[in-house]
Amino acid sequence: MHISDKTALSGLYLKNRFFMAPVKTAMALPGGVVTQDSITFYERISQGGVAAIILEPTSVSAGGREHPKQLCIHEDGHINEIKKLAETIHKNGSLVGVHINHAGRAANPKVIGHAPVAPSPMLCPANGAESTEIPEEKIPEIIDDFGKAAHRAVKAGADFIEVQFGHGYLVSQFFSERTNKRNDQWGGSLEKRLRFGKSVLTSVLKNADDFPVIVRISGSEFVQDGISPENIGPLLEL
Repeated sequence: MHISDKTALSGLYLKNRFFMAPVKTAMALPGGVVTQDSITFYERISQGGVAAIILEPTSVSAGGREHPKQLCIHEDGHINEIKKLAETIHKNGSLVGVHINHAGRAANPKVIGHAPVAPSPMLCPANGAESTEIPEEKIPEIIDDFGKAAHRAVKAGADFIEVQFGHGYLVSQFFSERTNKRNDQWGGSLEKRLRFGKSVLTSVLKNADDFPVIVRISGSEFVQDGISPENIGPLLEL
């Protein structure tokens, strides 16, 4: 077995074992419009022979964006934008994964036009903004946003989907005891803190038309009361 050998993974046939992880390029126009710079960037990567390319973080909700030039997939109009990249990458024999995410408290208030939303109010060191607590009745809407984003990714020609459960973004904010101080069905006990991530994954799988789904998880937040190797087990079991 060698890293250059062909292989198969969950129905995907890979010409080698090289994957490109998602990288923030900030090459899109405001509103998630793909530019020629973005097309050229992914074209050159795929020409290098990588088996699969996972696109940069792509926002599932208008309120979950963290950069004005971020790719988006929260509207049907974004399908054709993602399709431009998928077609470019496919021409060179590489597979395409769409990395879907909601930044939660890390969203940029200057981009979204309001305070970021999160499981609990908390200052985010990444943007210096104080988040507001997501009302319980709004949580199902965000869960549904993930499912709709997965469906749009399929329609855009993706080969698989990666869901962001780590790196301090919204799903991990719900799981982490450090950032989730809720006392309703979405916080408190471990089981309740897992509920959001479990619901997101269920929504994605339901809408992804049996496509392979990857979940990206951080093994540790390296902060007190945060996600760590000692408490990450239940999240891995989802």
